[in-house]
Amino acid sequence: MVLWFALLVLLGAAGGIVINNCDLAKELKETYKFPVEQISTWVCIAQYQSNLDTSTKGRLYIDTSRDFGLWGINTKRCNSGYDKFFLTFQPHIGFVLMGKCNVTCDKLLDDNISDDVECIKKIYAENMERTGDGDHLNPPRVRNNARSVGR
Repeated sequence: MVLWFALLVLLGAAGGIVINNCDLAKELKETYKFPVEQISTWVCIAQYQSNLDTSTKGRLYIDTSRDFGLWGINTKRCNSGYDKFFLTFQPHIGFVLMGKCNVTCDKLLDDNISDDVECIKKIYAENMERTGDGDHLNPPRVRNNARSVGR
């Protein structure tokens, strides 16, 4: 019984945390040097995708992918270390070869968000390079909420 309890404590300690939106905004600004004008959008995406819970694992989609962590990073972006790229169809662009973040999906579920931040920065930069518009990454209701928060 003691061994079982110890195992549960260890597993719980390795899990995620729920972050306060103000604390997340402060960390994005001070630790990760996000541009001030983007912070409300990233906090809003985290709220929408995970309810600010770093251990969130989304539902299984029809294509067998799922979202992981604070920002709901899809399994197409995180990897098992074997494949570095995937092919995806983008409306108005066609098929595009996308890069993966150098992180396993399970690492996106812990309380250390540094690898999550590195991944969302990579995704954002890749989309900016390809389209010149990072705003399309967000579902419309997230964009609208982020704009109203930022006012």
